[in-house]
Amino acid sequence: MGLFKKKTTSTNLSTTQQLNRITKEDLFGAMFSSKDFNGFEDILESDRIINRELYIDKGIEAELANNIIQMIQFYNEYDDEINLPIKQRRPIKIYIDTIGGDTIAALGIVDAINLSKTPIITINVSKAYSAGFIIFINGDKRYCYPNSSFLFHEGSVSDMSGDANKFQDFSDFYKELRKKIKKIILEKTKISEELYKEKEKDDWYFFAEDAIKYGMADKIVKGVI
Repeated sequence: MGLFKKKTTSTNLSTTQQLNRITKEDLFGAMFSSKDFNGFEDILESDRIINRELYIDKGIEAELANNIIQMIQFYNEYDDEINLPIKQRRPIKIYIDTIGGDTIAALGIVDAINLSKTPIITINVSKAYSAGFIIFINGDKRYCYPNSSFLFHEGSVSDMSGDANKFQDFSDFYKELRKKIKKIILEKTKISEELYKEKEKDDWYFFAEDAIKYGMADKIVKGVI
């Protein structure tokens, strides 16, 4: 985090403008001076860091979840270090286009979102299925595109295989996991207990309009966010 502490800025700029200016100067300066500079890919990655853009664009697993969690912590720590009020903090954007993945890994991201003081916007740019749906509904603001689709069903858990003697332990664990998922969905959406019971054992696919109807999304956007 030392990159962000090197320079002072003009007092004519607002706190948020100073933050953005420092971040751009320091990140790009460090990037171009590096022997490992890889051209456009590095520019794109640095631009995403500057703009606080995180991407869930593949199957959700532990490594991806850890990267997302670390970046959420990073932005929060930086905003805390400069004593930036919550209302002045630039939101973190999580762009989602995933068929889902490991529910346990997804819950780690969910916790990071809910513990973040810096606001987090989740954006379904194409599909938020299964574990991706659980992450999506936890955003402080939840946006989707007109043709975005969603899938709600019982989730999957990675690395939980074992012999028959361990089946009961896993069964008990899975029951608790289902309770946690149910609690999150009922708290974060307008889905009723009755509708949840009806849909939980099926693959429930739906589009943006129903996501709005059932309180899973806040807005259908028709421009780039």
